[in-house]
Amino acid sequence: MYLKLKDKVGEGGFVLLQEIQLTISKIVPVFEYMLFHEVKHNSLIGNLGLVGPANTFELIEAEVEVKEILQKYGYIHLSQEYDLYDTVYDWEQLHEIDSMNRRLILKDAVFVDILELCND
Repeated sequence: MYLKLKDKVGEGGFVLLQEIQLTISKIVPVFEYMLFHEVKHNSLIGNLGLVGPANTFELIEAEVEVKEILQKYGYIHLSQEYDLYDTVYDWEQLHEIDSMNRRLILKDAVFVDILELCND
C-alpha cells in the first residue's frame, strides 16, 4: 500500500514528494514500511529519490500514526530488530524440492503466500 503525503513546495521551485510504502501480512499480524523522499526541480535532470528516515514533521507524524494504528490492532512492526533476509526454513529438509539456491527468507515467509494459505 502506498500512502502519499501532500507535496511540499519550497522556495526557488523545489518540490518535495513524500510517501510511505506499507506492507501488511495476510498470513501473520506483522507489517513493515519504507519512507520515500523525492526532490523535483527544473534544474535537475529527473528527480532525486531517497529512502530513509523521516525528515519532515508531516512524515514523522504519518509514520507514528501508521505504527500506532497497526499496533493497536495487534500487528508487530518488523523493524531493524529483524533481518528480513534471514533464512527461516532450509528447503534441504524437503527431499522432493530441489534445494539448490532455495531458501525461505523471513520477508517471503510473512509477505508472500508461498504455501497458498490465504486462498479460499
